[in-house]
Amino acid sequence: MIDLHTGLGPWGYGELIGSGSTDDDWERLQRWYGPEVTRPGQGPSSSSVVSGSVPVFLRRMFSAVELTYLALEFGTRPIDQVLAALRADAWLHAVPDRPTPHREAIRRQVRDAFLVDSPAWRTAVYGRCADVVLRAFRGLAG
Repeated sequence: MIDLHTGLGPWGYGELIGSGSTDDDWERLQRWYGPEVTRPGQGPSSSSVVSGSVPVFLRRMFSAVELTYLALEFGTRPIDQVLAALRADAWLHAVPDRPTPHREAIRRQVRDAFLVDSPAWRTAVYGRCADVVLRAFRGLAG
């Protein structure tokens, strides 16, 4: 499973994160992608260890299935801008019925924190996604 994310890391770079991986999954990811795969809490990953994540859920729901889970995280903006957008979005959700002239500006702020409206950024994302998917197919075929 390749789970696409945006927001963390260097602009336009797609970090390969072996999130929620068991030792067997980690070995498989290393074979398929080499040393560029990072592991939260170990080494240079831009992601922190998360509990209750998607791979944990999938393992519980489909325990008989061999799962290789990879998060592909694309950097968008500096982390302080991403965190400010998340805080503003949390405020909107905390006061959903409160009238405010800031609602649309905050929605744009959140969108801009996670999607860069730039042909160069989109090209980088597309190219990295294509590379990662092709390498997964090769790994599955091998």
